[in-house]
Amino acid sequence: MEKISARVRVNTMRELDALVGAHLTREVPEVYWEDAHAVFRFETEREALEAIKRIKAQPNLPKVNWEEITLKEIKSYRPYSADITTAWSMVEKIITPDNTIRIRRERGMWHVSFGDHTEAVARSAPLAICVAALRTAEIEVLFDPDSIH
Repeated sequence: MEKISARVRVNTMRELDALVGAHLTREVPEVYWEDAHAVFRFETEREALEAIKRIKAQPNLPKVNWEEITLKEIKSYRPYSADITTAWSMVEKIITPDNTIRIRRERGMWHVSFGDHTEAVARSAPLAICVAALRTAEIEVLFDPDSIH
């Protein structure tokens, strides 16, 4: 039986990509800032704060409450869970003679496992690869296969 050190619920593929990037590939994410309405994107927090001061005075902006605007830091990782080429680049980093990958498609679902770790099942190959790969790092990903996007 495999040892699971962490169970993590993800609701989006972006969250799953962050787990893969942080724990498996050690990718340095692209970092930027955006307003809570996702209307504007800024390269730095300082740029965002300065722009927000100016934005509030603009008459032709989308109809949102600009007085209560908040900024959030976004860490963007490569799309491991959506793009098979990107997912495979991650596989090439973690595969070893003792940690081989097994992939099969059965009844419209992809089944993937590494070494002797439990198989992951998902509607797409990249998604199943990511979930299975995280199990090699003792991270169990909890997600709803019908609603993850």
